[in-house]
Amino acid sequence: MIIDINGSNECNRAVAIRTVKAKTFKEVAQQFGVSISTVMRRFDSLAVKEMTEVQELPRVIAIDEYKGDTKEGKYQLIIADGETKD
Repeated sequence: MIIDINGSNECNRAVAIRTVKAKTFKEVAQQFGVSISTVMRRFDSLAVKEMTEVQELPRVIAIDEYKGDTKEGKYQLIIADGETKD
C-alpha cells in the first residue's frame, strides 16, 4: 500500500505515530511506501517538538544499555537521573 504522506496532515500524523511504535524506520517506510529518509525526517520533526532545553544536568546520571527485541541484535540505551529515576 502506497500512501502520499506529502500532502496530508492525517497521513503525516499516522507516519509519526507509527514511527514511534515501530521497531525500525525501514518497517514504517515499507508500510507507507516511502523512503527511510522521509520517515526519519518525519520522526525528527516530531522529536523536536517533544524536546525541552536542559538548564542543569542531574548530579547523578544513570546509563543502562540493553539488548532490544530486534532480530538484528541491536542494543538500546536509557539515560536517567540516578537519584530521581526520571
